[in-house]
Amino acid sequence: MSPSSSSPSSEGADTSALRVALFIGFVWLLALVAFGLSWLVAGPPTNLPAVVLLILVAVAGWLGRDNLVGTRIRFSFVSIVVLASIVITGPAGAALVGGGANLVRFRKMPHRARVFNTGMFAFIGAVGGLVYLTVGGRADVSSLHSASSLLLEVGLPLVAADVAQCV
Repeated sequence: MSPSSSSPSSEGADTSALRVALFIGFVWLLALVAFGLSWLVAGPPTNLPAVVLLILVAVAGWLGRDNLVGTRIRFSFVSIVVLASIVITGPAGAALVGGGANLVRFRKMPHRARVFNTGMFAFIGAVGGLVYLTVGGRADVSSLHSASSLLLEVGLPLVAADVAQCV
């Protein structure tokens, strides 16, 4: 074997790293497409100060991470913040909240994990927002005054958005 040839185990590691990088790139492509589509459908985030505040709330959720619900079940506070941001800031704002919260996390993690998580949370924010609007969720909730209108035009569409984010 010549010194320039690589061993089979290093070739496997190289192809594995390439596959991970391609997958992360694909997740980012999906996130960017979903963000662009949410911007086209619903417009830019409706409340930029709220986007910043919600990112900070999500980061606080990472810091106070006591979310073990069962033996192997973890509860993601950030997912709830992203879900709430759909109504408060719109689908594009929800994507920014999801992605921004992962960028600002203080916990040490591998770079590729942070990049993947940022793209994934941006994607689920945008997709959840698009599903919310598609099933009849209201972009402007200021004119809703009855419990039934809140349930039908905010609550149930948020349930659909949550299900979409989980799938």
